Amino acid sequence: MKKTAFLFVVLWTASPGLATAQQFEFPVAVSDGTNSQVMILGVHPNGPDGFDIGLDQLAPPPPFPGAFDVRYRIGTEDFLTDIRFNDAAQKTVTMLYQEAAGQGPIVLTWDRQNLPSFWTFDITDNVNGNLFGPLDMTSVNTLDVSSAGGLLDPGLRILVTGVSQATRYVATGGSDTGNAPMRPTLAPRLPTPSARPTTAISSTWAPISSSSRASSSKKNSHTGAGRGCAVVGHAEGG
Repeated sequence: MKKTAFLFVVLWTASPGLATAQQFEFPVAVSDGTNSQVMILGVHPNGPDGFDIGLDQLAPPPPFPGAFDVRYRIGTEDFLTDIRFNDAAQKTVTMLYQEAAGQGPIVLTWDRQNLPSFWTFDITDNVNGNLFGPLDMTSVNTLDVSSAGGLLDPGLRILVTGVSQATRYVATGGSDTGNAPMRPTLAPRLPTPSARPTTAISSTWAPISSSSRASSSKKNSHTGAGRGCAVVGHAEGG
């Protein structure tokens, strides 16, 4: 039996503070329970908005009401495969769909483990983006649009955004592996360095008693170093 080896290559580009996949594609399966269509979304160095020969796939004209349909829409163009430019700026991808008569609900399915690192993927409503979600696609593998109570009918938005390498390092707890959610997170504040140890010296002046003075006078007659007071010192560590 002949064996064939497959090599999967992911190209990366790096700039100060930013590391993103240079190009990727990921599938999202859309089904109404009977009919289904795999939609492709991705980024590429030669993938600006609009139709790009060799990268995008246009969708057929919309069907009659009552027929299953799903498509990405950019302006007046509809796509089954939508490849965008690979900069880190947020990309808004609009998905429109309808179930066939007597079918439904619409369910989206994807493999969150295959979502590329250094990018975030969120699903929101297609009204103003604030009524539903954002749903982090790296945390779940499926979405039943009926669970949104009509907020995702007849479409939704997928937001794709590049994330800096430093932010991902914090989001994954210092790990650069796996596909954990990559939410911008403030790093914990470092503790204030403790003050350098200091030594304080205090002095106490105490009068010398008569007996001590007499004894000191005898010594001074030989040393000539007598004083009228004594110094008592101690050190404190701080």
